[in-house]
Amino acid sequence: MMLLRFHTLLLSSVICSAFVLPPPSSSTLSPIVSLLHRPSALHSTLYRFYDISVSVDEMMEGNLEDKVKEQVVRGLGRKNCDGVGVSTPEVVRYSFDSRKRTIRKKGGPCWTVVADVEVEGKVKERRGVVERRSGKVGGKDAKIGSPTSLKVPLERRKKVVVIGSGPAGLFAALYLSKMPNVQMTLLERGQPVESRGRDIGALQHRAKMNTESNFAFGEGGAGTWSDGKLTTRIGRNSEGVRNVLERLVEYGAEPSILKYGAPHLGTDNLVRILRRMREDIRSNGGEVVFGAKVVGLIKSACGSRLEGVSVSMGYNGELKTRAGNSVPERPIFTSGRSTSTPITLPCDAAILATGHSARDVYSMLIESNVTVAPKGFAVGFRVEHPQRLVNRWQYGEDWAGRVVTGKRKTDEANGSEGGKGGVPVASYRLATDAASDGVRDRGCYSFCMCPGGQIVPASTTSSTVVVNGMSFSKRDSKFANSAVVVNIEPDDDVLKEWVEEHGVLAGVKFQED
Repeated sequence: MMLLRFHTLLLSSVICSAFVLPPPSSSTLSPIVSLLHRPSALHSTLYRFYDISVSVDEMMEGNLEDKVKEQVVRGLGRKNCDGVGVSTPEVVRYSFDSRKRTIRKKGGPCWTVVADVEVEGKVKERRGVVERRSGKVGGKDAKIGSPTSLKVPLERRKKVVVIGSGPAGLFAALYLSKMPNVQMTLLERGQPVESRGRDIGALQHRAKMNTESNFAFGEGGAGTWSDGKLTTRIGRNSEGVRNVLERLVEYGAEPSILKYGAPHLGTDNLVRILRRMREDIRSNGGEVVFGAKVVGLIKSACGSRLEGVSVSMGYNGELKTRAGNSVPERPIFTSGRSTSTPITLPCDAAILATGHSARDVYSMLIESNVTVAPKGFAVGFRVEHPQRLVNRWQYGEDWAGRVVTGKRKTDEANGSEGGKGGVPVASYRLATDAASDGVRDRGCYSFCMCPGGQIVPASTTSSTVVVNGMSFSKRDSKFANSAVVVNIEPDDDVLKEWVEEHGVLAGVKFQED
């Protein structure tokens, strides 16, 4: 899954929206409507309305904004004013609500909508129900500017190396590539999505492991072949998150991810999106190099300043599939062959975005006298179920029959062939903070639940067995899977013997063992 933790620096702008009322039409208007027509008496105020319910069938009919407006007008007690004084809603977010209390209350699952609406007249505010907004309709934010119109001589540009092309590395590279005073190079130890896909196929079908190009290493990071769910804990409508979502749409993601409460890209769509991101970085003047594994840091004589990175050049599969002008021009990057001796790449700064699986990087950092601190992590297993069971657990027998994927064999297995549709493939989430191991209570929870997905091998060495889960965009597999994990903190008793032997790398060694 893709974990969006990269905050971008945005140039904010004020988005103003005006609501123009038609002129009064007759003296037969109700007193409320007549009052609404007096611009001098009332002004428009932007409000955010939460928990607006839309039925499954209404959602299938389309015209979501009209249905939301009807509910807002009804809720404001303006049933007879034909919506005068209420603007067309801007849908901010919608999500599917299949909680048992919702099904009992409403007779079935439904869609829940959050929308921004301009209203004339006074509205009674209630926190979490109706709240006044400060002028940004839909919570939209300014896009990253393009500062490349300023020309800075190459010799005066700061050299920045981004290490790793997962989500954090890619968005850092995108932003830096637009800065006129920066010469940016993105280094990825794995392969581009084109040749990485072939390596993954060899692993799945012929059990042939490439330790540098697999489900964990390569363009896009582990998230590329791991479902593409977009998950964040820093606010779905915060500036950084909105900016990331909008960039993904620009590169080919479905616009629905901007508003859907559980946005999902799908592995099949991610391949195309990543290719376009790479091309954009290069068109901005940045370099993207594959098969480039950072094995050391080069520091100044006093040890206080970074002067470069040491790079072991492996095979670069992109050089066989792309035209010469689309790959880096520097000779050290264009041989396409492994080098027995690491090369030195000078830089003024480096962004380390290597991810969880690049455990050798942590050892390299310690050898380079970089301060490293342990953090908590989660371990567990992945469980798989027939998707038909999950649909019935979540929706009940009647509504489960409306989960239609469009894939005949899957719909037959799910008992929904010929169903009406309109209900998404079901998922679930489980969590407790009282999972006892006999010594202490631990947090235990489901993670990266993949409806209509499959389990994949995520090992990076031939001596380990690690699995992950993924779904394609249609989520049309007959099976669902989810990780079930427990938290382990750095001071956990279970790590005691590893701490004694390995210090800050105790968690890493525990996972390897």
